[in-house]
Amino acid sequence: MLGIKCVFLLCQENTADGIAKVLREHEVSGNEVDSVVAELEFPDLADKGKRPAVALRGARQKERLSQVELAKKLHINQSDLSKMESGKRTIGKKMAKRLADTLKIDYRVFL
Repeated sequence: MLGIKCVFLLCQENTADGIAKVLREHEVSGNEVDSVVAELEFPDLADKGKRPAVALRGARQKERLSQVELAKKLHINQSDLSKMESGKRTIGKKMAKRLADTLKIDYRVFL
């Protein structure tokens, strides 16, 4: 077991698996400090346009909601939510605030 501080990240499941792999590969001991540049290990995060979509999917999964469940809470179509999570539809400020209230997260992560 690593004696490190935990940092919470919102990300897709396959990205989380990649993060876990990187952390295992970069295991540190004692007071040694090690770091990894996230954008190098996970190129999708380097694209600022994809970050709101990744944050949305991660926040939804953290709350253990399906797209259908979250869409119902927001009174929107599931297909519109899917487009936001895939980055095919932008998340405006008004929607970001609605998402934030529902998912208990700062609305700015969606902008």
